[in-house]
Amino acid sequence: MSSAIFCLDGDEEAQARAGKKDLQDYPVLGAAIGSVESYDRGVALCLEMGMPQRPAEEFEAVQTSLPGFEQGTYVEFPYAGHGPSRSVECAGSLLNKFYDNPNSDPDLSCVDEMEEPQIWAPMFITGLAPRLMVLLAEDKKALAIPAAWAGLSVIITLLAFLHLTLLPVGRMIDGRDAVDTSELLLVFGLVPWANFGAWGGLLAGLLGLGTLLATIRARLRMTLPIGTLLGLLITGAAAVSLSAFLLAWELAPF
Repeated sequence: MSSAIFCLDGDEEAQARAGKKDLQDYPVLGAAIGSVESYDRGVALCLEMGMPQRPAEEFEAVQTSLPGFEQGTYVEFPYAGHGPSRSVECAGSLLNKFYDNPNSDPDLSCVDEMEEPQIWAPMFITGLAPRLMVLLAEDKKALAIPAAWAGLSVIITLLAFLHLTLLPVGRMIDGRDAVDTSELLLVFGLVPWANFGAWGGLLAGLLGLGTLLATIRARLRMTLPIGTLLGLLITGAAAVSLSAFLLAWELAPF
C-alpha cells in the first residue's frame, strides 16, 4: 500500500528530483537523507512492481457542484515541509480562522513574511553514527568493542588529567613541596564535540606519545616508583589509544 501511494502519486520521482538537487545545493545535509543510487533505486522499484506514476491529467483540480468547494484557496507555506498546520504558526492560525468562519477571505500576509531558515553548513563530517547504527542492527554485542575502547581511553585519560592537575594544588594546600613534573604532565581535558574535539583528540595522542617517551627517558635516568611508572605509562597509552580511536572511527578533523 505504501509503495502504491508513493509510486502512483509520483512521490518517488518527485523525491528523486528534489533529493538530487539537495545533494548539489547542500552536499552534507543531502547525503544524510539519501544518495543518487537510493533515489534511482526507488524509482526503478516502482516500475518493477508495475506502479508507474499516474497521468498528469488525473491530478487536475476536481470539478464539482458541492457548495463552497470551488471557492477554496490553495496556500503553499515555504520552508515548512510536511504538516505545516502543526509546525508553522501561520498555517495553524489560518486553519483555525477557517474553522471559525469558512466564508471569510483568508489573510495570507503571514505567508509572505516567512523567512528562509538558516542551514548549518559546512558541518563536521564523520561516519561514526552510521557505523554504530550498522553494528546495532547487525550485531549488538559487537558494540562492546568500540564502547570499551573509547570508554577506557577517555576515563583513564580524564582521571589522569584530574589527578596530575589537582595534585600540585593539593600539595600547596597541605604545605608540601610540589614536584616538578612539567615534562611528564599530560595536558588533556574533556573532549568537546565537532571539529575542536577532533583536533583535541589528536593533540591528546601526541601528548600521550610524548608522555610515554618522557617516562621512558626518566626511567633510564633515575629510578621511578613502580606506581608512578605504571600510572604514567597507562596514562600515555590511554591518550594514544583515544587518538587512535578517533582516527579509526572517522572522528579525525581531516
